[in-house]
Amino acid sequence: MIAPSGSLMLGGHVGDSTYVKTEGYGGLPMRVLFARRSPETYAHLLRDAGLVVDATVALGPDYPASGAIWLAHKPV
Repeated sequence: MIAPSGSLMLGGHVGDSTYVKTEGYGGLPMRVLFARRSPETYAHLLRDAGLVVDATVALGPDYPASGAIWLAHKPV
């Protein structure tokens, strides 16, 4: 929950793929669905949650995976 005038910084991988991971760190069994979405989709979801998106920053090409960071706030 974000208080009115509160801020959010969200970072994550972006893309258009979905996959299931069945092995966790240390080889432990798990079953987790990962869904990578476009930066625009993430921004849309933040807006749908009532937040104002202040900035979207794409991580540079030297970063090991495609990613982005979103800065948003909840209006008063």
